[in-house]
Amino acid sequence: MKNERNSDYKIPFIISLIILIILLLLTAVYFSVRLGIFDFSGGTVTDPSGEPTDISEPEESSDSTGAESEKETDVETEPLPDNPIDFSEQMAINDEIYAWMRIPGTNVDYPILQSRNDDLYYLRRGVDGNYLLAGVLFSQSHNKRDFMDPVTVVYGHNMTEDGSMFATLHNFEDPDFFKEHETVYVYTPGHILTYKVVSAYKYDNRHIMNSFNFDNEQVRRDYFDYVLSPMMFPQNVREGAALENDDKLLVMSTCMADNRYRYLVNAVLISDESTK
Repeated sequence: MKNERNSDYKIPFIISLIILIILLLLTAVYFSVRLGIFDFSGGTVTDPSGEPTDISEPEESSDSTGAESEKETDVETEPLPDNPIDFSEQMAINDEIYAWMRIPGTNVDYPILQSRNDDLYYLRRGVDGNYLLAGVLFSQSHNKRDFMDPVTVVYGHNMTEDGSMFATLHNFEDPDFFKEHETVYVYTPGHILTYKVVSAYKYDNRHIMNSFNFDNEQVRRDYFDYVLSPMMFPQNVREGAALENDDKLLVMSTCMADNRYRYLVNAVLISDESTK
């Protein structure tokens, strides 16, 4: 009888133990799947946020992130172009040299100076400060030296004897020359400024910077409109040319044969390239 009772107790105990072991195994498997210990998804598990995460090996690609980063680095580190003018050399000659102008098709290939003390100092002086009939190309204190004023005026003599300074600006009186030549280059320390000639014409001898307040938007607009529709001859205007209110205009001013008048070549800034 006693053995039968022990046997009756053992069977339920064994069954209960088996059920407990099965439950423990099922629980372990459940949490293993939830925590991503076992991969039953063919390379994809789910992170705690519920988003699928790819755990398979990445495929190699010729357009890899590393290659892109290398290309971006190459662009970012691309060296700046050299400046055609050695301004350290020029300023060692005269520290009031602040720019250089070149106009293809003309003899204009000169430094631009601005005196700190006298607006007319370089009217009859050379780069060395000594008397020179031809003078130099110069601007006045009305203008900053960065060419970022709405209107910058650069002066030069009409030296007809040898064609120096601004004498060959008069080439722009010829319609064919005007049509074929439209570029002016101004070099400053760290910059190449490229201008497009929009018009060239005879003008009276008023002092432009003293006569117009270009800080006034309407005054500037009216002046720009005149630049594109001049009233005096000779004149040439670039077909399709336009000037916006925030454009930077370069005015190159020289004499006509009759000193009561000026000849103006007007060009708008179209590019500002940084250099070494």
